[in-house]
Amino acid sequence: ADNFSATGWVYISVDRNTSGIIFELLNSGNGVLEGVFLSTDGTTLIVATNGGVFSGSTSLNVGQWYHWGYTRSGATHNLYLDGVSYASISNNITLTPNNLVLYSDSITWMNGRIADVKVWNGRVLTQSEVQAEMNSKYAVVNTTSLYAHWKLLAGAHTTDSSGNGHTLTELGTFSDE
Repeated sequence: ADNFSATGWVYISVDRNTSGIIFELLNSGNGVLEGVFLSTDGTTLIVATNGGVFSGSTSLNVGQWYHWGYTRSGATHNLYLDGVSYASISNNITLTPNNLVLYSDSITWMNGRIADVKVWNGRVLTQSEVQAEMNSKYAVVNTTSLYAHWKLLAGAHTTDSSGNGHTLTELGTFSDE
């Protein structure tokens, strides 16, 4: 599997007591996946692939912003919460991404907000680099191999501010803070 990293912010508005998508990569048949999700309790952050799931033990508070970071190096998938290593799984998957999903796939969704999503293709951020991105909200510190940066701000929900032209397709209704 290729090296990959993503970071962003998540805010749970209402605990739905069910799973939800924060960030997900899928292949063209949607059969192979990896990403960051909320577990079935609605508040615990998990890292998952189609071959494994690992969750941390911290429930996220409703009404509070949290920073997440996800890295994949070969078979190792790491999840960071507020700059600290939170969960990890080892699962060697073959994924040629065709779809990137933020927030919802129209079946699984979270009741909350997502902001400042940054994606790097071919690069694994270190913990200190994840922390640097956390401390630079709406700006990018690590520009090497940056694929896209979606601030998800008013008037620019789908705009890729990296300059790489990876505009999001918005489905459904988007609302600001």
